Amino acid sequence: MGFKHNKAPLNTPRAAPNPCPPCPNHFLIHVPTQSMSSYLSVISYISFDVFFDKRACHGLIIVLSDNKLETLPAEVFRNLFSLQILVLSGNKLETLPAEVFRNLFSLQMLVLIDNKLETLPVEVFKNLHSLQRL
Repeated sequence: MGFKHNKAPLNTPRAAPNPCPPCPNHFLIHVPTQSMSSYLSVISYISFDVFFDKRACHGLIIVLSDNKLETLPAEVFRNLFSLQILVLSGNKLETLPAEVFRNLFSLQMLVLIDNKLETLPVEVFKNLHSLQRL
């Protein structure tokens, strides 16, 4: 469960200082409740339940850029209703599951540049009514 990494241990906080408490200890990267970022180029896998506890993870921004993600589980962001910015640039994503952004009703900005995406399911952006920048 959590993140799979290739280089450095990810069990210490890596995001900017935040007065809010971190998510539960089953996360390998502690995710502050306002933002989470990883510029470590070491994450190659994210478990479908990494953001499962919606009470602890109601952050507004997630930055997972410049890592080695090749795929995302369909349900990975399912409880992040308040998420406003999601940055997945600089990974190795080749496709996205049709329902991966299904519950991101508040998402305003989605960054997917510098991946290996060639085609996407039409329904992948279906519920992104708040999206302003792609």
